[in-house]
Amino acid sequence: MAVPKIELLAVAAPAVVCGGLLLVAWRPWRRDAPIADGAWGGVIGLGAAYCLGHAVLEGRPAFPPKEAWHWLAYLVVAAVVIGLLDAMNRWGARARLGAWVVLAGLMGWLVVLPAAGHAWLWRAGLAVAVFGWLSVINAYANRVEGASLPLSLCFAASGASVLLLLSGNAKLALLAGGMAASLGATTVVTWWRPSASLARGSATVLAVIIPGLLYSGYSLSFGEIPVWAYALAAAAPMAAWARQVRPISRLAGWQATIVAVIASLTATLIAIAGAVAATASTNDFAF
Repeated sequence: MAVPKIELLAVAAPAVVCGGLLLVAWRPWRRDAPIADGAWGGVIGLGAAYCLGHAVLEGRPAFPPKEAWHWLAYLVVAAVVIGLLDAMNRWGARARLGAWVVLAGLMGWLVVLPAAGHAWLWRAGLAVAVFGWLSVINAYANRVEGASLPLSLCFAASGASVLLLLSGNAKLALLAGGMAASLGATTVVTWWRPSASLARGSATVLAVIIPGLLYSGYSLSFGEIPVWAYALAAAAPMAAWARQVRPISRLAGWQATIVAVIASLTATLIAIAGAVAATASTNDFAF
């Protein structure tokens, strides 16, 4: 069965744009190029990838958006601005922390529908989750270079895409798939240029996209996928911190990378298994 052109474009075009911007920013063919000067590449590349995927599937978002998850496009733009200020070292730790708090608060306020049951609880929960993602993944990105983190995030976004598809949200699944493809392109470029990383802003953009898509999928779910599966899928990249734990931290670089990627992949697969089991049991009951 042929893949419709619009679906293929929604996944492939973001990856091409993101990869192209990373090549321009990081110039992996020039080992002497200062990698810090290209920190903007990951921020703009990942942000542009999401916005392009959204435009392909939904067109230009209205303002205010008609659907809560459409706010993600605007929040990604805000995250890009914050990430660029980080990439250019335009502020200190306190200003960065304040921006993260505001961004996380906006995520909870705008993406959670007021009509949702226990809306304030969900808003607070999503805001805390996004702030935690910002803190943990940015801290990890500042510690590691190369393809380790992009590959872990690629697996996480791929898992999110599968889970969203199982939940009956095809458009959200395609957006996550486009981000997975973009992170795959990022993995290739960082493998080519091992000194490159997602530090200084890039992880900030992803903190809006991955948790935001997963929460939106949960709120719009047509199935019985448990909330823990969505939460674990969002938290899966954090499992890469396993490489910082002794005695794993004493391993050679490539060995620690394998452990980090396997830890993230395992968490992702557990989340998918939970979703598949819940979907299967729902189908059996309906039958």
